[in-house]
Amino acid sequence: MEREIVYQKNRVEIVRVTPNLYFRRGDMPARRQSNGAFLISGEVVAAVDATTMEAAEEMMAEALEVFGHPLRYVFLTHGDGDYVAGLPVFLEQPLTIFCSHRLLGQVVPEGYDGPATFLGIEGVQTLWLGGLEVELSTVPIAAHSPRDLLIRVIRDECVVAGDTGVSLDHLYFHAADPVEWARLLRDMDARGGRAILPGHGDIYPWSHWKEVADFIDLLVRAGNECLKGLTEGEAAALDDDKSTQLASGYLAGPGADAKTIRDTAGASAERELRMVIQALVRKRTGAKA
Repeated sequence: MEREIVYQKNRVEIVRVTPNLYFRRGDMPARRQSNGAFLISGEVVAAVDATTMEAAEEMMAEALEVFGHPLRYVFLTHGDGDYVAGLPVFLEQPLTIFCSHRLLGQVVPEGYDGPATFLGIEGVQTLWLGGLEVELSTVPIAAHSPRDLLIRVIRDECVVAGDTGVSLDHLYFHAADPVEWARLLRDMDARGGRAILPGHGDIYPWSHWKEVADFIDLLVRAGNECLKGLTEGEAAALDDDKSTQLASGYLAGPGADAKTIRDTAGASAERELRMVIQALVRKRTGAKA
């Protein structure tokens, strides 16, 4: 589906998804900006994520230039650096900032008493931005991270997903539980909807939840194959180099799963499988990321 680009500047595009939801397509290679979004209802403008200091400053300006009103709310999908690095800009403004309750300790500076207000979300909560109903939901488990927040625009059946539903070559299993992540994605898919706005990649159809879940399942199967025969002690002793060697050896093989991973993730295949191996070891040994 071809969508209207309403703004192009600074290697950023703002794309109209619905009258209330706009996708902010960043430029990660050139400017280290992940994607973001704007939610609009009358005079109410909300932004999603604070990817860099420059991006946060630009989003403040874009709210006025594109939508005609100042930014009032910010949603943080999670706490990776490429999503919160620009937060100091927002902390100087009288904004209301929503995030997972598990993220508050990371993003609220000690002793902060500035103009911004933080609200930690736990479970599922619904709020109204003007006349726009928005569902905020935290994840009960470590999907991409334990601090993920999904933003669902009820009327439009769209979700701003951060890194929970990204491109298949950009999953990054830093603190993830891949088994639970795939389960969450299948639950999301079962709810039904229209579009996913990811932190990396482009606007996806709802079927992308299942595609990501299927690919994670494939990586988990491959990771378990790599760990086969290792004792718990040997698995716990795997460092980055050894995990990379296991992933590289598997992907160099002739198996159909190895080929699918290579074809799907491209240059990121080895990294993604290495990180899944490490995530499975954490799950097996109880270690923390």
